[in-house]
Amino acid sequence: MASQGERGHTSKWLLLVIVLLVGVLVFVSCFMKPLPRATPQPAFSTDVDSTSRSAILEYADTLTFTDSFATGETRRLMRGTCPGSCSYGPLVRLEPETGTVALDSAALWQGRIIARLVNLSVGPGDSYPKFNLEPGGTSYWWVDGRHGVWRSLFISRDTMRAFMPDSFVHHVDVDHYRWNVSVAKYIWTEADEQLWVACSQSCCKTSGGFP
Repeated sequence: MASQGERGHTSKWLLLVIVLLVGVLVFVSCFMKPLPRATPQPAFSTDVDSTSRSAILEYADTLTFTDSFATGETRRLMRGTCPGSCSYGPLVRLEPETGTVALDSAALWQGRIIARLVNLSVGPGDSYPKFNLEPGGTSYWWVDGRHGVWRSLFISRDTMRAFMPDSFVHHVDVDHYRWNVSVAKYIWTEADEQLWVACSQSCCKTSGGFP
């Protein structure tokens, strides 16, 4: 028969094993989550520039965007040029497509919508041309490299508005950090704001090059 001391020693080891197992489960659940499905490719095979707006919007309507506080961002954008002549512009919500984090460079090069912008301001002066937003409007951030160079296009749901082009920077994380959730944020510089999205082991952003 085990002595009281032996039973106490066994209980301590059992408690230690339980604590270690709980720690492993917490680590796996928090840091080793499987990636979501990658943002699907559009049904159209033509270049987006020659695709009908209705086909593009049908594709956009099949996607899922997240507007949570942690993964997206809502803030007033800037008008004018800072410092000296800038002021608050419309309030715009930035929402990543839930599968951008699982996109590799090859898929992104072929073309995907990676985020949605929603203008929450509805006044007559609340348009924001850089992101192709009319008051109360919605636009989609499309990225591809099919013309031999990375680029951004902001595509409005208003079919009367032409695409708004911008440049695009695709940066591979040298530390090979692996994102496991899609994230989209604004990046502020001294003169303007840019958009940023996490794509697996890379980071993607606009240059903010529109004058």
